Amino acid sequence: MGIGASVFLLAVGAILAFAVDYNVNGVDINVIGWILMAAKGDEKGLGENSRKAVAILDRVVAAEPRNLAARAALGRSYEMLAGSLGDAREKWPEITNWYRRSLDMKVELMRAQPQNPVYKKSAAAGYNDLGHAYQVMGQYRSALECHREALRILEEMAAADPGNRDISRAVAIAANGVGSTLVELKDGSGAMRYLNHSLASLAAIPDQSSIIVPYLRATVEYHLGRAYVLLGRTPEARHSLEHSVPVLADFKKRGIAQGEEAALAMHGELKNEK
Repeated sequence: MGIGASVFLLAVGAILAFAVDYNVNGVDINVIGWILMAAKGDEKGLGENSRKAVAILDRVVAAEPRNLAARAALGRSYEMLAGSLGDAREKWPEITNWYRRSLDMKVELMRAQPQNPVYKKSAAAGYNDLGHAYQVMGQYRSALECHREALRILEEMAAADPGNRDISRAVAIAANGVGSTLVELKDGSGAMRYLNHSLASLAAIPDQSSIIVPYLRATVEYHLGRAYVLLGRTPEARHSLEHSVPVLADFKKRGIAQGEEAALAMHGELKNEK
């Protein structure tokens, strides 16, 4: 199972956590979790069942628009529907639409309860998801705006809870989003600032044994290598890629993630440069 499927199952748990024992007009939100769990490991089933969840939750929210639990569950279902659509180029306009709808719902929740850390972190994740979708579609200015807003929210949370490992990791992800987007915009100097910030946030995580930490670090190192290339600093670029390529390749072999092809190609090119 890939990271996407694993993240989906975690999101299902969040839906159940948000919607314990809630029932309106004969629709029990607990049923949503079972509908989605039925698609475990099945991408096609995940898409079909996500649409069923959205249809049910749309009814719930329409019946009780002020119920925050129902709105949170609907926002999560939009997000999971987006994640079920794969990564084919022609799917990204639809994926972006669902991520945008998910973000709209999450931002409403954050504004309703601005001190609620769950809603704040969820909104930040929504901005990151939409930012990534914009990156894939080549809409880099929109992507940059989303990633920066995610980082702003998370840095505010980190300042209030500096020892929180999950927030540090989320800050690293958001800073990498800003940095990688600036690379696409050919701003190497600006990108380096955020990418180094991402690495510093990862280094601040007390428990470095988490499997996601080396993957995130390798991803950031890859984008840092790209930033160095933009600045004409070939030795530093080569050094960053030498750190990232083996880790990304190992993760792909284990079926956990993809992404080493571009890093490997760039590393090969730089090895031939003097």
